[in-house]
Amino acid sequence: MTNRTDRLRGFLAAWDGIPMEYGTSDCSIVPAMWVSEETGRTVEWPDYASEEEARELIGEAGGLVHLWRAVADEVGLSEVQVGCAVPALGDIGIVDTRMHGPIGGIFARHGLIYVRCDPTEDNERGMRPLTWRPGRSAIAAWSLEAEH
Repeated sequence: MTNRTDRLRGFLAAWDGIPMEYGTSDCSIVPAMWVSEETGRTVEWPDYASEEEARELIGEAGGLVHLWRAVADEVGLSEVQVGCAVPALGDIGIVDTRMHGPIGGIFARHGLIYVRCDPTEDNERGMRPLTWRPGRSAIAAWSLEAEH
């Protein structure tokens, strides 16, 4: 059995060279897949197939955090109080970015969160690290552990 660091490293590398697609491999679906793979829990994510549909779904939910919160509650993930606690390796959450607004990802160590992106000619990585700070850029997080 491998440890979470190795499992996460393998999961992230599996997205290299794979284009991002709304509804199948975006910043919400990929963390949901990680939760399923890591915990064995089934994550029921609402269906959408385009950026427009995703934005509509997010708007109807009252924002990306509210949408994720509803899905996380159904799966039984506990919310991490960002600013009071630091998300653990492999926890999922949302950071606010200057260029793209709120986006979801998977927390790593050392103030990094891996987010979904399109591979480019210069960089084939499908998941890239961003830095985050509690209460500033990290706006929500959920623990994969039973209790946090």
